[in-house]
Amino acid sequence: MTLRILFQIDLGKQSFLQSAKGALKRSFLDHKNRRFSMELARGVVQHEKEIDTRIAALSTEWALDRQPVVDRNILRIAAYELIYCPESPVAAIVNEAVELANKYSTAGSGKFVNGVLGTLAREAREGSSAVETPEN
Repeated sequence: MTLRILFQIDLGKQSFLQSAKGALKRSFLDHKNRRFSMELARGVVQHEKEIDTRIAALSTEWALDRQPVVDRNILRIAAYELIYCPESPVAAIVNEAVELANKYSTAGSGKFVNGVLGTLAREAREGSSAVETPEN
């Protein structure tokens, strides 16, 4: 649901409210997961400039505006969680992002997302326990 909301905002140029209403209508998630999804989407939108700056610095070969819309928004979601949700396990965040990229984007997207997030995870969680990311 979070990816759908951000995709519609990014590609469809819809407002957060329009995108969220549409996603909620089509969602089969329970109340708890809907709430979490909405919090993630809202957080990404609120911190988009900082998140995009961090992603752009790590993906120098692929400028944000050249990345597939799905990849860009998967990276935004995971970056938000890595930076602003310290209670979320790094491996779970990266693994989910890679799975989404493999399922909904291009053949090389999973490796690209994994690489960017692996570096971001080390930077964002520096000082915490060792960061391990799944290999693709």
